[in-house]
Amino acid sequence: MIRNACARAYGGGFVAAFFLWAIHSPAWAQPPNPQGGFASDSENAPAPPEGGLAPETRAAAVPIEDAVRTVLGTTSRPVVFDWRRSSGLLQGEISQPVELNNFESRRLTAAVRWPLESGTATTLLSHVSTQGTEATETIARTPYLQTGRPSRWELGLGYDFAFAEGIVTMLPSFLPEAEMVFSISGEMRYLFYPGAWKENKGGQKFSSLFKTEINSTERAWLDSRKPAGMRIDPTRLDFLLGGRLDLFFKPGLFLSPSALIALPFLRAKGGLGLWWSLGVGVGYALPR
Repeated sequence: MIRNACARAYGGGFVAAFFLWAIHSPAWAQPPNPQGGFASDSENAPAPPEGGLAPETRAAAVPIEDAVRTVLGTTSRPVVFDWRRSSGLLQGEISQPVELNNFESRRLTAAVRWPLESGTATTLLSHVSTQGTEATETIARTPYLQTGRPSRWELGLGYDFAFAEGIVTMLPSFLPEAEMVFSISGEMRYLFYPGAWKENKGGQKFSSLFKTEINSTERAWLDSRKPAGMRIDPTRLDFLLGGRLDLFFKPGLFLSPSALIALPFLRAKGGLGLWWSLGVGVGYALPR
């Protein structure tokens, strides 16, 4: 029995030794060289490019620190208040159209903003009150007139693209931290003069709503009620572009100043040129 065990052990050791020799043998591990013998790996392998990377790969390479910052910046979300999870943003705003004339205009707005992944879509209703001043009363005594718009209602649609956002601390320090969102803001405003519109007859009432300028009937009614010294701008549609800064506080209160400039699209001949709309709003984000 002892003899058989020794024979088996000796035979197994011989087989293992042969296997190890075979896998390490050059004839087993490498292909034959056409010029005779066997080529080593270093002789067959192509020379590595300078710098360890191919030129096209090296040009596209990004340092790992920059890649990590990019990924974190595009996937992380502020934690003070996530306005994207709200069902809607209710906002009231007071603003002043700076129309580069001597009339005094104030604009009150009620808006609903709908959160989206990239920003907020807005529907708004505004009332603009326009009054004369001492300067316009003086101008009215001369042959000169200033272009302006009488009091009116405005219906609007807008979109705020969230361009940059982050968490900010406030000064003085007892104020709570806030989530700040800077948005590129665009609005389209439809100007509506209810009293002038009622002067239209028959089908003119319907068709006048879709024109980019007020018609002669509406203008005649407005001329009899406009502030002294005003030449009426008949433009019905305003397009504005600018910026908005939202500051969100827990549990959903927010402050929203904005600055927009009117673009020269569909402007009536002799109407206002470039003018500003400066405003500040406050609101509340409704929980989902």
